[in-house]
Amino acid sequence: MKKSIVAVIGLSAVLCLVIFSAGCVSTGDQSGAPAGDETVISQYIADYIPQVQTVQLATASASGVPNVATMSAVMTDGNRIIIGNGYMNKTLANLQENPQAAVLAWNSDGGYCLQFKGTAEIKTDTEEHILMKELVEKKFGDSDFLKNVVVITVTEVYNSMLGEDAGQRLA
Repeated sequence: MKKSIVAVIGLSAVLCLVIFSAGCVSTGDQSGAPAGDETVISQYIADYIPQVQTVQLATASASGVPNVATMSAVMTDGNRIIIGNGYMNKTLANLQENPQAAVLAWNSDGGYCLQFKGTAEIKTDTEEHILMKELVEKKFGDSDFLKNVVVITVTEVYNSMLGEDAGQRLA
């Protein structure tokens, strides 16, 4: 069983790296809003993050060593993406050294792939942490393993899809 889980996690990490470098299927969705517009960013988050089962969280150490991990305990609040931390090791160490993070939301059924970039904070015993514990309890039946949450304040949204608009900043 553990080997199967490791294989799935490994495959997810490889898939995420491929997606980061190649993109996904294009929807042609574009925004005329100025870069960094919090209202537009919040709308992208509300429209796209809740539709996916998992997201990929990319971080890098202070020296630039990258890490990507699949996350399934995810909530949103305006221009923030909140991710539950039960077992993050490299990810948490990276965020403590370098708070810059990217979240990839890919939905092949919905035909979109977006990258959300921002700055992360690690929070414990906050409202976000309590709400995440409730979500994790409902989703997994147990939340005792949840140590804290990573709250990413999104400042940029990018198209991560194949096509002419690949890599275009949307907000």
